[in-house]
Amino acid sequence: MITVEAILVDAVRQVFGTMFVSDAIPDESGDLGAGQEAIGMVQIFAGDASGSIAVGGRPEAVAAIYERLLGTPISVEEESELRDALGEVLNMVGGLCKARFLAQGMRITLSLPFDVHGLIRRHVAEPGSMQYTLVGFDLKGLEQRLVFRLIMER
Repeated sequence: MITVEAILVDAVRQVFGTMFVSDAIPDESGDLGAGQEAIGMVQIFAGDASGSIAVGGRPEAVAAIYERLLGTPISVEEESELRDALGEVLNMVGGLCKARFLAQGMRITLSLPFDVHGLIRRHVAEPGSMQYTLVGFDLKGLEQRLVFRLIMER
């Protein structure tokens, strides 16, 4: 069986390689920097497995993604537009994760992305059927960083 980390890393790298022509280099730190302001979005999923997929990044990182996605500059002050762009990225990553779960025999339904406030933090997983991963990605070509988290329970 493929791990949730492998599913998440593959989905993020595919989205950034295809949509942004950027190599997303994963690392295990899952860190944006101490005390950094972040914009975050989350999707909940349910079905044969349940859990969430979340993404967070500094406003400057999300603005760089917005500019690459829509081809127009944006101020880091336009938080609602930045959240929309980050939600779209999460939709793409979530859709690929959903397809990979289906290939493992797990049918799930994804919610629409919604915003979260604060940093995407580590989650203390209890022993048993819960799987958890938090992966930071350096976005080459964009020179920015995002953190993705996936929690799944079967």
